[in-house]
Amino acid sequence: MPRKFAQKIARLTALMMYVFASFAHSGTHAVANAGAAMKTAKKAAGILTNPAATFPDMSDIVSGEAAFAVTAEHIALLRKLRFSWETAETGAPMVDPQLPYGTPDALAAIGGITGAKTETGRARQHIEIYFAMSKMLRHGSLAPGDYPLRNVKSNDIDNVMSGYFEEKSASNSTALGLTPDGKFRLTDEHLTLIKILMFDWPSEDQAAGRLDNGEWPAPTMDPKRPYSDMSYFQSDMAQILGLEVATEGGEKVLTEDQEKALQHLHWQMLGALQVFVENAEFKPGVYK
Repeated sequence: MPRKFAQKIARLTALMMYVFASFAHSGTHAVANAGAAMKTAKKAAGILTNPAATFPDMSDIVSGEAAFAVTAEHIALLRKLRFSWETAETGAPMVDPQLPYGTPDALAAIGGITGAKTETGRARQHIEIYFAMSKMLRHGSLAPGDYPLRNVKSNDIDNVMSGYFEEKSASNSTALGLTPDGKFRLTDEHLTLIKILMFDWPSEDQAAGRLDNGEWPAPTMDPKRPYSDMSYFQSDMAQILGLEVATEGGEKVLTEDQEKALQHLHWQMLGALQVFVENAEFKPGVYK
C-alpha cells in the first residue's frame, strides 16, 4: 500500500478515535457538571463572559504584541492552576473549568490569595491569570526531568484521557508521559511546544454557557488546530520540532511510527503544562 494512502487511512482512523473519545467523555462530563448555575454578580459575570470589553488590548497581550506586568500574586495563582482536556475535535489541554484553582469557587480562591474583596475585582484577576499564563509559557524556564504532579494526580490524567484507549493498560500511562511512580516525564520536545502554545478565552456564548452549567470560563487551546494552521496537527508538530520527514510526490509524509509518537506527545501536553506551571522558574516583571 503506498505510504501516502496509508497515511490518509491512518488520519481517518485517528479521527474516528477522536470522535469516539469525545462522545465517551462528553457523556460523563455532562452528567458530572449538571448542577446549579454559578451565582456571580452581574458585573463580574460580564467581565468573565466578555473580557475584551474590560481589557481592549486582550488579544495583543496574549499574542505577545503588548506587554503585561506579572505580579507575585499572579504567580501564586498560576502555581494553583489545574489543567484538564477539551475533547472536541482533535482534543487539547484547557484550564479545568470546574476547578481552575483546585476548588469549585474560583473567585473565592482568587480572593484568598490576592485579598481582592469584590467579585468584580476577583473576576478581573481571573482574566489577568490568562495573560500571566501566556507570559509564563513563553518566558518561563524548566529543565527536562521527572516531576511530581501536585494539583492533579497521575490517576486524574489517566481517567480524563481514558477515552483515547481501547482498554485500561499500564502502557496507557507511558503513552501519557507518566512514570510508574506517578510522576510526569518532561522532555525537550514538550518544552519546545510549550513555548509556542496559544490559548483562547471562550466566546461570550460559550463563557455564559459555562456559568449557566456551574463551571468557570477559562483558557482553552484550539482543539481543531492546537499548534498552528494545519488541521493535520502532527504536521505542525513535526515542523515545530524540526523532525526529518520523508517527501513523496512533493509532499512531506510522516511514517506511522512518527504519527503515533506525535499523537502521544500531543496527549502528553496535559501533564507537561501541569508540571510547567507548578515548577517553572518565572519571576514578577513586565513581559511581552
